[in-house]
Amino acid sequence: MAVSWSEPDQGDSEADEYDFRYSTSSLTEGNWSSATQVATGSPGAQGTPHCVEVYPLTQCTQYYFGVKTKDGGLWSAISNVASGSTRCSGNLEATCGGEGLKEESGGMALVEQVTAPTYEFALGPARPNPSRGTVTIAYSLAQETPVSIRLYDMAGRLVKTLVQGMGHAGPHEVVWDARDDGGRAVPAGVYFYKMLAGSWGSQRKVVFWEK
Repeated sequence: MAVSWSEPDQGDSEADEYDFRYSTSSLTEGNWSSATQVATGSPGAQGTPHCVEVYPLTQCTQYYFGVKTKDGGLWSAISNVASGSTRCSGNLEATCGGEGLKEESGGMALVEQVTAPTYEFALGPARPNPSRGTVTIAYSLAQETPVSIRLYDMAGRLVKTLVQGMGHAGPHEVVWDARDDGGRAVPAGVYFYKMLAGSWGSQRKVVFWEK
């Protein structure tokens, strides 16, 4: 696979170095040090394109890629995490700057550029809704940002804090067990859950029926 990114804005100075890693698990601060590190070129001016070819990889496997930037002796948080899957059969080779098809021993191999996916801020509907048990709520972040999802009753009282903290770009899910912050089962009724991610916000409702 080939993974590319652009030099971030470091103000008037250039970054010191990059730390590029990949793993078969989605990258987080908790597992970053155990991910496989790949050497990169030196940083340049803002907007400078960079690309890393990652090989060899295992067939039929999902991989996750991320990069950190060191500037002024301090490391940044993990970039948005790009992902891609290797083929289960045949040859698919991605190279930096490559496009189209080329001949290889054993047949044709597609040469393509792998770029990071683009995400949006979104708050999905609760499912199932109505519910008599646990509820799953999907949400998405366009970038790494502080995020909270809180559940309120019809009177506007806080019932449950479902998410609170820094969130990475990409899709996420959280499960509500129909209990409040004190661990008590909630009564049947209509509840609202509100998501705040930086300056972005959205709200939806869920109906809970007692078992």
